[in-house]
Amino acid sequence: MEKEDRLRMIMVMLLGIVIFLAWDKFFGRKDEPPPPQPPSQGAVQPDTPGPTPPDQPEFEVQSRPPDDVAAYEGPVLGGAAYLGRYAMAMQVTARGAGVRHVELSDYFASVGDVDKPADERTKFQLVQPGEGQPAFVLTRLSLVTRRNERFAIDQGLADAWWTPEGPATENEAAFTLDVHRQGKPLLTIRKTIRLHPRAAAMGEDAWDRRFTDPAAYAARMGLTFTDHTGTLSSVSFTMRGPEGLVKEETRGDGRFAAAGSPADGGQAEFKTAKDAGKEDKNRFAQSLDWAGAVNKYFAFVAVIDPEDPAGRFATAQGYAYKDSADTELPGILMDSRELSFGGAGADLTVRYLLFAGPKDEDLLKAPMYAGPGLRDLVQWSGGCCCGAGLPGVTHLARFMVLAIDWISRLVVNKGVAVIILVILIQIVLLPISRFSQLSMLKMQELQPELKRIKEQFKDDKQQQQVEQMKLMRERGVNPMLGCLPMMLQMPIWIALFTGLRVAISLRHEPFFLWIKDLSQPDALMAIPKFSFPLLTWVCDWAGWQLNLLPLLMVAAMFLQMKQQPVAAAGASPESAAQQKMMKFMMPGMMLIFFYPAPAALNLYILTSSFIRFWEQKYIRWHHEQIKKRPPKPQKPRRQGFFSRWFEKKMEDVRRLGETAKRSENPFEGKGKKRKKQ
Repeated sequence: MEKEDRLRMIMVMLLGIVIFLAWDKFFGRKDEPPPPQPPSQGAVQPDTPGPTPPDQPEFEVQSRPPDDVAAYEGPVLGGAAYLGRYAMAMQVTARGAGVRHVELSDYFASVGDVDKPADERTKFQLVQPGEGQPAFVLTRLSLVTRRNERFAIDQGLADAWWTPEGPATENEAAFTLDVHRQGKPLLTIRKTIRLHPRAAAMGEDAWDRRFTDPAAYAARMGLTFTDHTGTLSSVSFTMRGPEGLVKEETRGDGRFAAAGSPADGGQAEFKTAKDAGKEDKNRFAQSLDWAGAVNKYFAFVAVIDPEDPAGRFATAQGYAYKDSADTELPGILMDSRELSFGGAGADLTVRYLLFAGPKDEDLLKAPMYAGPGLRDLVQWSGGCCCGAGLPGVTHLARFMVLAIDWISRLVVNKGVAVIILVILIQIVLLPISRFSQLSMLKMQELQPELKRIKEQFKDDKQQQQVEQMKLMRERGVNPMLGCLPMMLQMPIWIALFTGLRVAISLRHEPFFLWIKDLSQPDALMAIPKFSFPLLTWVCDWAGWQLNLLPLLMVAAMFLQMKQQPVAAAGASPESAAQQKMMKFMMPGMMLIFFYPAPAALNLYILTSSFIRFWEQKYIRWHHEQIKKRPPKPQKPRRQGFFSRWFEKKMEDVRRLGETAKRSENPFEGKGKKRKKQ
């Protein structure tokens, strides 16, 4: 019986397996796809981690390259005629349906082009042809079905050839791309890029009116997703940002991957190639309104359409790539939010603005750009470590640049405008500067009396300081006022340094003779490169060029400091040595700090130093003339607030000194007496 029982059990198990297989075959799920094809046919990977299931569905990106790939360049939208109907010419390509070249019509590459006819001017290429990969290309698709299945397509998508939707017009091109599942149409993506012509014709004042239509600097890009099966619930995508922006900075590179949002106090983030290539530093913040690439004066970024805020990016990630010169540059990948289909068979559309233009606040203050926070592209306080992130420096830098622009409208040359600005600021600071110089001269005359007090109270340092401060107050001398003019000028210098590095209004603005660009070091002549241990390092720091303005600035500052009052004969040797050292150390530090600075800043400091030199000579002469006059009877003056406060503090110091003497340890004295006994 035991043998028969075993046979029955085996028969039941076999029968159960047969019934399970038959049920799965005839009554199982009908929409399960066969195993996936090899990666060469369009690899698909699940978004969720874990091993790929054996019944992974097949997806295929329908890529149809043209017959002559090498000769294909794609349509050119708009036009690059100087101050023409369009603000730019944008070349698009069917390879990823991206932008491969952008040429701005309102800018020229060399200041020498200013006097040439419009047709002979060198057009400004913002995105250089042949440098980097096409911009705003989809590199990844994430699909979610109504059964909550998640799949991602990330191979073959970025290099896919899209199908042009008919011939392109003067300012619009459209492309489509099909995605199949199990050989059947699943999804169609339609991308449109359209340029906006200027609203008004350009006249004689065209340059001043080029920003009257801000939309001319933003191409509109639309992405429409059509679900042919009605099984998709949502879609998200990753889009590659621009590559190959032209280099505008002469010292360093000045090209960044950038993203930002004004929401919740968010600010723009800028990542270099070094940061973009590191996994722990390449992530941007979440919920971004714009993202792309920037250089010193221009930007090419994708911005959410004010009419379609659903296109806000979930986040962005930087990466590093190399151009044709083997220079490592930063790139950016933008991740969209998960966009839901309205219903079965409904299309899903998302729109963006592709801003390609100057980082000019006259343009970026337009609502369509100011709303998403594009004004943060201008880093007013980002060019100097002393002023980075300080709101006061930001506002002062903006004001100084605007003042130069306003004055230049009256005198034409912006170098002359810088000199006039120096004169105006020196006039405002003249009372403070005069008071400071007179205080230093009086301080020089008080040196013998201060030395006498020092000798008289050499055993009581506290009383010595009280008597010295009392004497200086009686003679109207404040030792801190000597540095006051310099302290007031330093914020202005820092603001100018940061502002002039980013102010596009000074780009390629000449002054005279060899100064062709006020926004760059003046570069009188180039230094031939050579190899010598210490000198090579110095020339690398100097950019292998001789800048004359910083040298003139240091000479003027040395003359100015030499003109300042020196320590009197009664002063201590330490004080005289320190003052002598400062006359050489201060100009040397200024040379190190400002040698690579823009010519406009060095011109400002040079003019300021020469003005203060002659100002000091006049004040010294005027002071000597006053000393020769017979003394006038001094009327008793009412004691001011500062004088009363000073006397109160001195009285508090005196009381503390007396209290400290009375509160000495009595046991210490008794112990000394016992030892003597």
